[in-house]
Amino acid sequence: MAETSQDWEEEEDGGGELFINPSSTVFAWTDALKRRGQLDKNRRLLAFATRLEKAVIRTVDDNDVITRDLALAKHRDRAVEYVRDYVSTDEFLREI
Repeated sequence: MAETSQDWEEEEDGGGELFINPSSTVFAWTDALKRRGQLDKNRRLLAFATRLEKAVIRTVDDNDVITRDLALAKHRDRAVEYVRDYVSTDEFLREI
């Protein structure tokens, strides 16, 4: 699981799947996009950021597509090695 940029680079070089927290990354970006949209009075940018956040929420809540970090939180009572019902970061982003 990629925890730092160095881990990310090692995963990329090794061709392994990445498991980061894409939902929090998307929400960090949408917060910034909303702020920019407010400053510029750009309704389209505000609407895009809001739609993207809703898509992430639908992906998790309605479609039950989650990444490893969310699967571990969801299944706190199970040992880490038994939590298998999650997708990679790339798969999650495609699902959105």
